[in-house]
Amino acid sequence: MFVKRYLNPYLTRLFYHIKNIGILFWVPMFVFIVLIPVLNYMQYTQDGVSEALYLNIIRYGQWLMPFFSVWHVIFILRETVESEGYELFYMIGQRLKLVDVLGAFGISFVLITLLFVMYGFIFPNMWLEYLRILSICFLFLGAVYGVTFLFKSITPTIMLLILYVFGTLVVVEHYPVFLLFYTLEEMSWNLFLEYYLVLVLMGGLFFGVGHYASKKYY
Repeated sequence: MFVKRYLNPYLTRLFYHIKNIGILFWVPMFVFIVLIPVLNYMQYTQDGVSEALYLNIIRYGQWLMPFFSVWHVIFILRETVESEGYELFYMIGQRLKLVDVLGAFGISFVLITLLFVMYGFIFPNMWLEYLRILSICFLFLGAVYGVTFLFKSITPTIMLLILYVFGTLVVVEHYPVFLLFYTLEEMSWNLFLEYYLVLVLMGGLFFGVGHYASKKYY
């Protein structure tokens, strides 16, 4: 009963959302399955299991994973929120649900998790780095959801993400800066509570903004 009433319609919606993305659907797949492992492996061939490899993993993880984790969500929101997509969904009596957004994000979540499972066999501390990446991804996901519905357009969302990413990479290197996500400092519980928990809370705030703003559509 649950499968027929809820799960099947949900998977059908998710399938058509993904289908509408077209060939661009495969961009995060390339990043997570090919690009990041190749960059890590190149460092491994130079220095083996070393601090340099650890820094390589967390550097490219922070540079690439958060942005591409919300890649599918950006395209799904674009087709829904911007004028043509919104009118289509309005005519057929459908609306974008938060669970659809989470389902699109879930694809990247699974790929990120698999990467960190492999990293965990090399460095025991990687589960804390996994927590760091998930915290940043949650901020990005909330920002995409909230800003897109707030401005009724995907363009301000993309501009905000790009400015935030480049601004963070320019300002920060080794030591964390409040409200900025990038640092090469080894992850710890103290670092999470002092810096990354705030990013999680900001992500939750963005989700709240998006939920409120989305009511203006439906």
